[in-house]
Amino acid sequence: MTTNIYPRNDKANASAPVSGPTADADFRAGSDTGLAPQAHPRHGRDMWGSAVTIVVSALTLQRSSSYGLRGDTQVVGPGLFPGIVSAVLLVLGIVWALQTWRRTVPQPEEPIELPDRGGVLRIAITVAAMLVPALVFDQIDFRLTIFAIAFVVLRFVFGAPIVMTCLVSAGLSAVCYFGLSVGLGMVLPLSF
Repeated sequence: MTTNIYPRNDKANASAPVSGPTADADFRAGSDTGLAPQAHPRHGRDMWGSAVTIVVSALTLQRSSSYGLRGDTQVVGPGLFPGIVSAVLLVLGIVWALQTWRRTVPQPEEPIELPDRGGVLRIAITVAAMLVPALVFDQIDFRLTIFAIAFVVLRFVFGAPIVMTCLVSAGLSAVCYFGLSVGLGMVLPLSF
């Protein structure tokens, strides 16, 4: 229910404060009363976030293409993987910008909060699972590296059962090996 504190003035009716359980939603919608929709406080953050995503991904895409998408001795060059990732991020940044401009960015139903201790631990495990193999990539077999990354993330971040974790990790390792080494002809560190 809305309450108008200026009942006799039509101009004041358009901008009068309202109260009640649906007042915020009624005012934000605005279209029922002929008012323009009110900007959501996240609009500015979405605008800047999408702009930064577009700029960084475009610069990364340009830089990765200068590394070469094809190699001299193999099909895949050093710029292919960063080029693919930055192209996907560029498309997502553009979609985000369009949603921001049209004000259709999905809003969470609950306020966003910082992660608790368990959330921070899961983030740290995920970062370590990506960082450690990247640092020792040349010394460890590629198939074991992919298996270990998938195993650690599935088991310790998502809490998947051990049998399913092993099967999915082995399957992902095989798909990555056959896709990259056999399919694309990439030279990967292999010990057996």
